[in-house]
Amino acid sequence: MIIPIIITLMKEHFSDFDLAGIITWHEGQNAPDKILTVHTTGDVDSGNFGPASPEYMRNLLLALERNRIKAELEDFSVTTEATHWSGMVYGGGTPDMIPQFPVPLLDIEIGSSPDSWPNETAVRRASYLDIKQGNRELGDHVRSPSAIDHA
Repeated sequence: MIIPIIITLMKEHFSDFDLAGIITWHEGQNAPDKILTVHTTGDVDSGNFGPASPEYMRNLLLALERNRIKAELEDFSVTTEATHWSGMVYGGGTPDMIPQFPVPLLDIEIGSSPDSWPNETAVRRASYLDIKQGNRELGDHVRSPSAIDHA
């Protein structure tokens, strides 16, 4: 039951943020490969959705594209996906957990095959994003999960 633990930690350490992102892998039977993709979190069937920020998502996609170009990841493309949530499949969560996290939560994914997932350049470029909301830099308010003391 890893998803309930993650939600608890995120609420404890990231609830005062404007935006949260989880970097993970992307896969799908018919999904294009070598992509950097972003989607909002929600479960259409149950009607459970997290908060959304179209402006942040747009700016995140633009930042991913800038980083892709800087890194010369010419074989990768940046795209967006429809709202969905993989918590039930990976980790035993239930859709009612989605709205428990109070800030917009975006999945930032690298995919879509095992050959793309370990691409260190793609991972770094997805991890270090210069995101702006209007004229405001968000870099001053970035906290990495690795900085959380689990002791």
